[in-house]
Amino acid sequence: MAFTGYNETWRLSRRIFHQTFRPDSALKFRPMHIRRAHEMILNLLDEPQQYNSHFATFSSSVAMSAVYDYESSARDDPLVRVVADALDIGLAMMTPEKAMSTDWCPGSSIKRDAQVSTNRTNEMMDVPFRYAKQRVVDNFIESRSSMVAENLRRMEKEDEAFKPMFETALKRAATTAFAGAYETTTSTLMVFVLAMVLHPDVQKRAQAEIDLVIGRDRLPTFDDRTSLPYIDAIFRETLRWESIVPLGVPHATTSDDVFDGYLIPKGTTAACNLWGIARDERRYPDASRFIPERFIQDDGTLTDDDPARYIFGFGRRICPGRHTADASVWSAIATMLASLDISPAKDEQGKVIDFTPEFTAGLTRHPKVFPCSFSPRSHVHSELLDELRTAI
Repeated sequence: MAFTGYNETWRLSRRIFHQTFRPDSALKFRPMHIRRAHEMILNLLDEPQQYNSHFATFSSSVAMSAVYDYESSARDDPLVRVVADALDIGLAMMTPEKAMSTDWCPGSSIKRDAQVSTNRTNEMMDVPFRYAKQRVVDNFIESRSSMVAENLRRMEKEDEAFKPMFETALKRAATTAFAGAYETTTSTLMVFVLAMVLHPDVQKRAQAEIDLVIGRDRLPTFDDRTSLPYIDAIFRETLRWESIVPLGVPHATTSDDVFDGYLIPKGTTAACNLWGIARDERRYPDASRFIPERFIQDDGTLTDDDPARYIFGFGRRICPGRHTADASVWSAIATMLASLDISPAKDEQGKVIDFTPEFTAGLTRHPKVFPCSFSPRSHVHSELLDELRTAI
């Protein structure tokens, strides 16, 4: 949907997407966010070296349920693997130098990689959609409401001539929700963990706030959010510090325009430098440093500056799933800070393993897997973990 031109199909896809993920509808996913965040904590403690995979499962689980009525498994889910395989190569192809390359250049792998990307993207669009469609065909009694199921039933009431366009729009909206949730939330959590490893003082202050506000007998819920401003400050700084979509999603002008004396012809590709906004020293002094306090006022409340207002895009193309994405990331960050100590990894001799953060390239950008450690905080005893396992 993000790469569809502004036309009837795009407007229909956008409307379908918005109906599922608008602010009031997104509220119903909150219990699932919390449950999946708890599941993620257990996975991190059981298999800490697979933390990126656990983030991916968490990130996609809510969208999978809401869009396809598919309950992903806690680990190594096959449909999560489908989207991961598609995006790993697809997003890497979306860089200016590759888009400008030609397949006839000696030694060029562009054409081959593009075909692999196309095949995997089609699989990502078709496999979960067929699953949801079959459940509707089978009239699955225990099936919960989902974006695909609701709209397939709605489609049956439409004229035959309109049905192909409706199904195309639905499939694009569904794929966008699934893929978008996977990539952006997973990448943001990778940035968050990197920040915690590099800035233990930030982690300690956050944990102190959680312990003071809600105690140590339970984990945070959305009801606690307004009482935990420093957690939100960390969230904001995570979005700002390492922009995961540094140039946003490219747009195109729909008509000729003149800006500051320059003619911008219709159809011109335009990109918004989100990285430049987030690293503007006039707005964010010492912008390369991770400083959540920049979003906290002297009285302890949050400032009016929220990077989510630009990180998720602008105008009619702003991310329609931003409210659900916000809830996913907050629940994961708050739960990890409350229950885990995130620290640098150590070798067999107990020495900290030094590393230099490396980042992926492409339309999106996030830290590559780096050495780190996850351990339960001192008060997270076996009884609490048993309670989490039982609840899940």
